[in-house]
Amino acid sequence: MRYSSIKAAILIAAGILGLCLYFAACDGPVEPRPLKDYSVYFCDFRHNEGNWYFAYHPTTNQLDSFWLPYASAPVISADGKKMYVSDRDHTMIAVVDLDSLVVIEQLPYKTAIAVSPDNQLIAVSGNGLYILRTSDYSEVFNDTDVVVRGVFFSNSQSFYGAVVNNVYKVDLSDTLFPVTGKSFSDGLVKVVIPSLDETEWFLYLRFATDGYLFAVYDISSDSIIFRDYLYPGHGELEMTPDGRYVFYTNPGIENSFPDPPFWFKVYDVEKNQIHKVINTTGILDEPYEVGVPVSEVCITPDGRWLVAAMSGEFSGYDFLLTLDISAMKIVKHRRLGGSRNFHGLACQNAP
Repeated sequence: MRYSSIKAAILIAAGILGLCLYFAACDGPVEPRPLKDYSVYFCDFRHNEGNWYFAYHPTTNQLDSFWLPYASAPVISADGKKMYVSDRDHTMIAVVDLDSLVVIEQLPYKTAIAVSPDNQLIAVSGNGLYILRTSDYSEVFNDTDVVVRGVFFSNSQSFYGAVVNNVYKVDLSDTLFPVTGKSFSDGLVKVVIPSLDETEWFLYLRFATDGYLFAVYDISSDSIIFRDYLYPGHGELEMTPDGRYVFYTNPGIENSFPDPPFWFKVYDVEKNQIHKVINTTGILDEPYEVGVPVSEVCITPDGRWLVAAMSGEFSGYDFLLTLDISAMKIVKHRRLGGSRNFHGLACQNAP
């Protein structure tokens, strides 16, 4: 055999051996990593002493429940290990270990708002806004402005919220923590979510007594580049982890006019247009086969599932609907039964 042939044979054998070592074994196929069944948490506001909290598993369609003597919507740590809830009078925040359901810390603030995706910071309300380190709950930043709701940017270097109906932003990458604000002639800001590249803001605005607006604001041009007027409004926004889609709802409130529609919408960020209208008609049994309105939505951090529910503004809608995001189709649902008052769908925001 020629030297070149021997050398080629050795190289081929070495390559095969390297592949075997890379895949850990040559005697069988590589098993795919199992998909994680992330929990979506929410509570049932029917009791004065405390509340039932629920953990819904969209992959298996299973539901767990547990009682806690607290009375606020849950905020979940980025790693899914802790839950932050407040007492009924909003005098403190309890830090609950989700494995043991034991309160491991009490914080002297009113309400938890959001946890950063890197799990290092938590925004809370007190006599204003406070941003704390999750390691020891020491204060990083505080301001007298009252933030109703908020979200950390994907790199955890800034925080956005709605303050006095304006967009409020804290730059956490600057040691001076500069704060900027922005108002809109189109309406009062209720919810703001920044795009993944922070070049656009997705807004839920109120422009009249019964009028709401989903809007997309382009920062470079300082202009609204997309509008969708919503009646009766009072809805929520949620963006997929890859930044491709924004879901928004239009549920109204009790006795609002007009009656709420039985759909929610999907906005395509890249195409700057509506991608799909998700209709709830034909999903449930009688007498709800005509459909149900959707108020709150929550997306798992793998971008696989969107869980939707009608919160307590309407009685009788005790359903959870699960959308397969890749198919843009509702594929599962659960009814809890009884008179429910859902509130606060929440999931961890990092894989």
